[in-house]
Amino acid sequence: MTPLEHAAVLERAGRLDEAVALYYEAARGAPDPVAWSALARCLLRLERWSEAASSYEAVLRLVPGDADSRANYGMALAEQGAHTRAAEAYAAALAVRPDHAIAHYNLGNSLRELRRDDDAAASYERALAIRPDWPEAHTNLGLARARAGRNDEALASYSRALALRPDHAAAHNGAGLAHQVRGDFDRALAHFDRAVALAPESPYAHANRAQLWLLRGGTIERIRTRCPATAASIATRSAVGAIPRGWRGRDLRLHVEAAVLRSEEHTSELQSHVRISYAVFCLKKK
Repeated sequence: MTPLEHAAVLERAGRLDEAVALYYEAARGAPDPVAWSALARCLLRLERWSEAASSYEAVLRLVPGDADSRANYGMALAEQGAHTRAAEAYAAALAVRPDHAIAHYNLGNSLRELRRDDDAAASYERALAIRPDWPEAHTNLGLARARAGRNDEALASYSRALALRPDHAAAHNGAGLAHQVRGDFDRALAHFDRAVALAPESPYAHANRAQLWLLRGGTIERIRTRCPATAASIATRSAVGAIPRGWRGRDLRLHVEAAVLRSEEHTSELQSHVRISYAVFCLKKK
């Protein structure tokens, strides 16, 4: 059994660190793009982003036209926060394969991180033209549209995501914010309640719900009584927790409205970004 074959056996068994060592041995032994690609894939699974990026660079020196490797290289860069370089890698993948839905989607994610919300929305739209029944893409399209000030379009995106996957916490959170902007507080609260039920660990779902209660005339004390979990969450993670007791009227409303605007920046905490399960490809031996 060759080192490459042995490494593949170890990887299938979930022994990734051992597989990486053998993939390194196979890759260094010859300029083999299959070995480098397998190594890069394994490093991505281990979330060793910098090493994965370097391994994909080795693949691309050998096979510069491989769209999947370019897309995965972009993901390794994005996970390190290098979104400008990641966007360039995704664009290069799409120049080779314009129908690469995951590259369009991940390009949208990086563009959104770069605050290029209209461009991000266009990338999500292109991903959805290829894969229309993709709830994560509809949800992230909604977020990009919302940040670009296109609230009605954002709500339509969240609604489509929820039609496809009714238990999508991020889509409920986004839909709640969109309804809140429209002044439909009852629907907004229903979506925030559902987001909290689906993602109780998310401070932002709790914060959005608490902020809406406050906007409707509630108090911190009432929130503590009605939902201790929400009160505990926002006490340490949300600006609402810093509101002094006894604030009422206009000052409280202005403070909370500012907090709501800030919370929209954090909606992506609940977003589902395509990572390993969708985006990792590997060259196959001929």
